[in-house]
Amino acid sequence: MINNEIVWHYTTGENFIKIVEDGFLKPTSIGIKGKEKPILWFSSHPYFEPTACKAKIINGSIQRLTMKETFIAGGGLVRLGMPLSSLTRWPQLHRDALMPRKIARILERSGKEQGAKPSQWYGLIDIPLDIGECVSIQAINGDVQWVEVLNECN
Repeated sequence: MINNEIVWHYTTGENFIKIVEDGFLKPTSIGIKGKEKPILWFSSHPYFEPTACKAKIINGSIQRLTMKETFIAGGGLVRLGMPLSSLTRWPQLHRDALMPRKIARILERSGKEQGAKPSQWYGLIDIPLDIGECVSIQAINGDVQWVEVLNECN
């Protein structure tokens, strides 16, 4: 991979509004226990990271939404880009975050079941990211193509 390649943090339109209001992307602390550090996730997937799809309870069971369903339920889709060279790649990412090996394997297995490739995962550990540091912000348009919302944010 080329060091100046852009990797993406995927979110919904509703969450993007909150991100802009706050000014920061924040690492997720869901499921974090003990000494483990939260991760702000990015992906080098060229179109859409499968694990970015939301989930909801349908007939008493948790079901993953498709990209289109996530788009509808979340008020759109937005991705924020950072240079790959500024992030840590999986599996070093889970080691640096002090993620238990068992949890890392579960994430990998779950990601693969959703069509993801852990080799495309990157992140920042335990720090919020000022959205002004993003090199690109894109949203899905009516033709289901990513279009630039804001470029060269800083």
